[in-house]
Amino acid sequence: MNTKICTKCKNEKDLNEFTKNKTAKDGLRSRCKSCRAEDSKEYYQRQDVRVAHNRYCKEYNNRPENKERLIKYRKEYWLLKKYNISLDERNSMIDKQKNLCVICRKKLGNGIKSCIDHCHKTGNVRGILCRECNLMLGYVDDNMNILRRAISYIEEYREDK
Repeated sequence: MNTKICTKCKNEKDLNEFTKNKTAKDGLRSRCKSCRAEDSKEYYQRQDVRVAHNRYCKEYNNRPENKERLIKYRKEYWLLKKYNISLDERNSMIDKQKNLCVICRKKLGNGIKSCIDHCHKTGNVRGILCRECNLMLGYVDDNMNILRRAISYIEEYREDK
């Protein structure tokens, strides 16, 4: 079957006339590209509807009862999307580390931003670090030789020898 009927114009059209939709059974949107373009054009011409909708969304998002929930939701979404871990898993990792950076042992929180350290090759999460330690690893691209040379350099010029 190389055709599909558009639910708006009711015309049978070739499959390449429909955009993709991961959630649909057939993987395509129910309306053809031209009908969707028409709908979009009509919507954007109705600025009053758009402005009212945007105002409502802004007011809704700024309500005290919604603001904290939305912040948590966005953080949870970002963690899942970027690192494939939940907020609970992140908090559990911080608890296991006794709320300390794994490398420098600074207490996380209270103005010290915590970062999720992960391997850039595999994407696996390794732990929670303070921002400075996370940047240090990022700058050396996790290269052990550079880190060893840096340690040797610091030891060579130590004042308390």
